[in-house]
Amino acid sequence: MRFQKVIVLNASNASLCSSNQLPSIKEYFEGAYVYGIAFYSAGALVLLLVLLLFADSLRHVLHSSSPRFKTYTAYVLAVYPVICLLSYMTILVPRAYLLSDALMQVTLTSSLYQLFCLFVAYCEGEATLAKKVGDTKLSLKTNPLCCCCSMLPAFDVTKSTMKFLKIQVLQLPIVQGFIYLLYLVMWLESQELYEGAYWYLQSFIIVSFLCGIWGLNMTTKLLTKGVDGKFLFQKKLTILQLVIPLTQLQAFIKKSLVQYGVLPCNPPLVPMFYGNLIFNAVNMVEMLLLGFCARNLYKRGLPEINDRSIQAGGIISTVFGSVAG
Repeated sequence: MRFQKVIVLNASNASLCSSNQLPSIKEYFEGAYVYGIAFYSAGALVLLLVLLLFADSLRHVLHSSSPRFKTYTAYVLAVYPVICLLSYMTILVPRAYLLSDALMQVTLTSSLYQLFCLFVAYCEGEATLAKKVGDTKLSLKTNPLCCCCSMLPAFDVTKSTMKFLKIQVLQLPIVQGFIYLLYLVMWLESQELYEGAYWYLQSFIIVSFLCGIWGLNMTTKLLTKGVDGKFLFQKKLTILQLVIPLTQLQAFIKKSLVQYGVLPCNPPLVPMFYGNLIFNAVNMVEMLLLGFCARNLYKRGLPEINDRSIQAGGIISTVFGSVAG
């Protein structure tokens, strides 16, 4: 009889380990013991440091930047504390991981669009940008797409050209937000449906990212050649772009480790839980380092420009209002 109970128990544990059923908060805290308390405390310390870095950067932006730059710069700098906060939320609430991932992607992609708007604001608008770059041509031969296509033509910089680049970057938060909304709906309907569709929809995410980054890189390359280099276009793009490969690569590694049974299983703490825990802990440390680099970068002085203040029309117009221009 005891032998049969052991068999049933082992079969139950094997079934749990092969599933992606994450523990509840109660199960999580009961299984984590004293190690969990130390882990939560370390995570809270990292989050506090990231928030302090952001507060210091924001104070400098509000006091020293031109009014036309403040909103865009604050939005770009906010990506690091927001992603860090979402990672810590997932560490505390394991079942919130998919919602956290969706919010991370929307935050990151909308920040990339805000960075594009900031670069245009540095040049005092699209029309002035076209004048400042002069005879500099827009080259399609730029990473990550078409970098090896030497036969591609170069184009004059006009308002239509900037509209094309803007649409490329703007599609990032729209496409990513829509796909992650689908993920959330499928996950709520059926976890098997979500797992089955995940890799298929990842191809659309990758294509969207490549097109958006291509547009940003073309814009940055154009501005680096034709506008004052003290704006540090390339460095500001790089420090934000680094978030993408780090988060995407870690997410791929996490899923691979779970799929091939590398991570431990101590029901109800299944391998997916450990994968999410490692992913988010590393993510928080990376946001601390990137936030520190961004703080030093954005606290540098900018070249003098003619300051014509623009009126903000609320959050919606700040994020998407420049599209109409």
